[in-house]
Amino acid sequence: MPKNESSTMELMESFVPSVDNDGCIVNLGYKVRTSTKTAAYTVLVSDSGTRFSNAGAVGSVTFTLPAVASSTGCEYWFFNAVEAQDIVVAAPTGTLVAYNDITADSITLASLPGTCVHVFCDGTKWYSGVGLSKIDITITVA
Repeated sequence: MPKNESSTMELMESFVPSVDNDGCIVNLGYKVRTSTKTAAYTVLVSDSGTRFSNAGAVGSVTFTLPAVASSTGCEYWFFNAVEAQDIVVAAPTGTLVAYNDITADSITLASLPGTCVHVFCDGTKWYSGVGLSKIDITITVA
């Protein structure tokens, strides 16, 4: 292992989980995987849990989701980090539940930094939720 990387055990040793009086686990920490894409990317099942951004992109970035049959339990976040560039989240035909559409193919966030799309799969559909940086953003569902 390269010297600048920590093993999983070293990361876990830095957090000491305990249980509070209500039986809830506290002091449990972890790092979230992040990835920056500046061009179209086909998301992998093994990317589940990743927070993607389009930082540095000079054009629209399309993220294509994997097939629903192999994606049960997968989830991803897609963050717009570039002004004047769209993020498109595309699903296999008719498998995306998006704003006012239960058989969508894609969702596009118009070019405002701070907006995001969260998707998760139950093995039959991809479900999406949008986080907005302001109220008058354009969301296109197709």
